[in-house]
Amino acid sequence: MDKIKQKKRKWKTYVYVLILIVPCFELALRLLGAEPYIQQDYVIKSIPEHPFLGDSLLGISLNMGGYEIEINNKIKFKATHDSSGYRKIYRNETIAVTKNIVSLGCSFTYGYGVNDTETFTYLLQKNHPNFNFTNMGVIGYGTVQSYLQLNKIVNSKNSPDVVILNFASYHLERNPMVASYRRALKIGFNNSLSTAKEIMKNSRFPFSNSIGEIKIEYIGWKDLYSDWKGREYSAAINYIQTGWDRMETSNLDLNSISTTIIIEMNKLCADNGIDFYAVMLDEVPSISLNLKSKGVKIIEVGLDFSDITVTNLPFDMHPNNKGHEQIFEAINNQLSLKKPTI
Repeated sequence: MDKIKQKKRKWKTYVYVLILIVPCFELALRLLGAEPYIQQDYVIKSIPEHPFLGDSLLGISLNMGGYEIEINNKIKFKATHDSSGYRKIYRNETIAVTKNIVSLGCSFTYGYGVNDTETFTYLLQKNHPNFNFTNMGVIGYGTVQSYLQLNKIVNSKNSPDVVILNFASYHLERNPMVASYRRALKIGFNNSLSTAKEIMKNSRFPFSNSIGEIKIEYIGWKDLYSDWKGREYSAAINYIQTGWDRMETSNLDLNSISTTIIIEMNKLCADNGIDFYAVMLDEVPSISLNLKSKGVKIIEVGLDFSDITVTNLPFDMHPNNKGHEQIFEAINNQLSLKKPTI
C-alpha cells in the first residue's frame, strides 16, 4: 500500500513540475524579449478579382485580363495579362523583329506595384522597338520556375535569341522552398487574399534542394505549411517552431542550390544557341563570383530593397518606377543593345 502511495506521489510531482515548466518557460522567454508570432498585415485588392491563379506545375499563374490592383490600401497599379499568361508588353507591330528576348523572374520582373508601361521589360522594349521582349515574370516565382519555363520555350517554335534571368537574394530560400518561405506564401497569401484558399487549392509548387544537378520535386498548397496551434498567442510555441524551421534550413547549402540551377540554365541556352544573362538585382556576391568563374555572363544592378527612393516602402518593398528605371539602365547598358536606325 505504501509503495502505491509513493508511486502516486511521484506521478503527482512529475505532473506538477510539467505544469510549472510550461508557464515558467513562457515567462522566461517573454522576459528575454521573445513574442508570439505576429502576422504582418498585407492586403491585396483587385478589380476584377483573381489576377493570379493556382497552377499545378508552377504554383502560380497569371489570369488573362486587365486589372486594377491595390496593395495595403495605398499602392495602386494597373496590370494587363495577355492570352499567353504573361504581363503585357506594348510593342509597335509594324516594325520587323530582329531578336526575341525573354525576361524571366519573380514579382520584380513581373512589375508588382507598377503599371504596364513602367516595368523594366517594357522600358527595354520601348528603347529597342525592333526587338520583341516577353515578360514571363510571375509573383512568387523562384529560379526553379524560371528553369521550367526555359525548358518549355527552348523546345517551342518561338525559341528566344536572348534569355535574361533576373535573380534576387530572396530566391535563395524560394528555390528549395524552405519553411520560412512556405509559411510566408501559405499564411501570408491566405490572410491577404480572401479567395486564396479557393483559387490555390489545386496548385503545386516546384522546388529543388540538390547540388550539381537539378531534381524537381513538388509540394501541394494544402501541405505547404501550418502554424502549430497557439503560435499566435504563445512565445514558447513560436520559439520552438521557429527553431524547428531553422534547423530544417540549416542542412541546406542555399548558395550552391541556386548556383546549380543557374548554371544548368546557362548550359541549356548554350546548347540551343541562345544568349544567356543572369541579372543580379541586389547584391549576392558569393553567387556572382561563382557564376562568373563558370563562364556565366552576369549583369549586376545593385538595387537596395530597403531604399524608399527605389521601392514602394513603407507600404510594400517591391521596386517603384525609379527602381525599374535603375534595373532597365543596368541591363540596357551591359547587354550592349544597339538602337536601330528606323
